[in-house]
Amino acid sequence: MRQQVEVKSVTPDGYASVAALRRSACSGDCHQCSGCGAVVQEVQVLARNPIGAKPGDQVIVQTENKTVFRAMLVVYLLPLVLLLAGYLAGSAAGVPAGLGALAGFGLGILLMLWYNRHVARRGQVQFTITAFAP
Repeated sequence: MRQQVEVKSVTPDGYASVAALRRSACSGDCHQCSGCGAVVQEVQVLARNPIGAKPGDQVIVQTENKTVFRAMLVVYLLPLVLLLAGYLAGSAAGVPAGLGALAGFGLGILLMLWYNRHVARRGQVQFTITAFAP
């Protein structure tokens, strides 16, 4: 995954703090459609800086696709699969299906939160500045 970001600060050990604007799925062009009024949020991460970018530079940051896809599976697919499994298990066990679905979805959310903490603790998401933005 590649994204254009701005370098906020650099460290002597070869890393840089970079800021990216997180936009909604509609690309954040609310002034074009006056639709949802989605909030644009700034997210800061630490990235390796092998190209020597300086504060204020616009750069391209890259991370491995497999890391992003794994996170998407855990965040989006796991709760949905467990919701459906809970629904089916609840129906088969004579428990109200909605209650089984709620339990499955809740388990999916708990597993997602655990995964998020696990990744944050181990620092598995590695960002690297690969180029200056055009």
